[in-house]
Amino acid sequence: MLDRGNNRWYDFISKYSVKYYEFSTKPDMLSSGVLNKGDIIWCVDGAVGTLMNGLSIPADNHHVGIYMGNGSSDLWWQTGPTTGDGDYSAQYNSINPIYGCAKSNTYIVLPWDGVSGWQPAITTSVTTTTTAPAQPVITTSTSAVYRERSTRTVTAGLKNPEGVYFNDAIKTASGGQTNISLSQWQSFITEYASNDYYIGTPYSTWLYATSPRGDLWQYSEGCRDTIVSTGGSDTDGGLNCMAFVWHALAKGISVKTGCTMSYAGTLVPFNDTFNTLFTRKSWNGGSGWLSYLNIYNVRYYEFSTKAEMLGSGALRKGDIIWCVDGYYGTGLNGLRQLSDNHHIGIYTGNGYTD
Repeated sequence: MLDRGNNRWYDFISKYSVKYYEFSTKPDMLSSGVLNKGDIIWCVDGAVGTLMNGLSIPADNHHVGIYMGNGSSDLWWQTGPTTGDGDYSAQYNSINPIYGCAKSNTYIVLPWDGVSGWQPAITTSVTTTTTAPAQPVITTSTSAVYRERSTRTVTAGLKNPEGVYFNDAIKTASGGQTNISLSQWQSFITEYASNDYYIGTPYSTWLYATSPRGDLWQYSEGCRDTIVSTGGSDTDGGLNCMAFVWHALAKGISVKTGCTMSYAGTLVPFNDTFNTLFTRKSWNGGSGWLSYLNIYNVRYYEFSTKAEMLGSGALRKGDIIWCVDGYYGTGLNGLRQLSDNHHIGIYTGNGYTD
């Protein structure tokens, strides 16, 4: 794409302090959670430089288009290559996968706004313009930075719409003293889903097995033999699904707010028998998750299929998902029936990914 005037874009971004994101690869960009339909994407010719520094240098093979996907799909609207990066065999105005005019590209995303749609949960390097001189001063952070979506507007599957969100229930359970925001919770998940604190811990069938590799506290409670005999190990501990979610929520609250694990655990539901067995306690206001949802008037979504759930637009990274054993019923009614095959986990996708 012959565009000796590309510095107009560079100068526009600098002069008006436009927010932008930089990505070294297309997979990084597509998996970041940044993209919204309508965003502007620049493919920066790697032969002249990378990212915004590359865009500051005029080049025939910089390329620009309009994102047309659902947030993670590889789709944009452009005039240029349609078959691959640097492949000029078929060029025309089309909606097609994101290809650059250069063989090697880095990517700049100019978000249209930060309000409508679902906003980014960035897990890659994030770059923002802090001033607007001739050469912009930029700051780059490789730690996780998140932006919360303003509201959840999805109504399909929504139950108890007048209720509160889960983090509001945690705050209420603390008497208004402790609150963990979505961005804090997502930041915790990003860190702890990539280190070996939880990852690699064996699954234990024991309901109360909540000793991840990074915290073998239950061993001092006399639970080592039980955990090992039900699938855990001497060195790596053991986790049941519900025990894991309890522990992760408590750990996240503790890490992000500075309170102790012993206190944080009391703000999170679990089976109430847990409180008769150990020094650390869970929430003690009833018989576990169902009581918690009821007492704190928590809103929730119900979906009949995974495809329906993933396509709804309701999901946020960090949401708690229950898989309800269909033999005993559907939705919350099914969860009210005890079953070894109910299952629980923490959503880590970008809103649509499985």
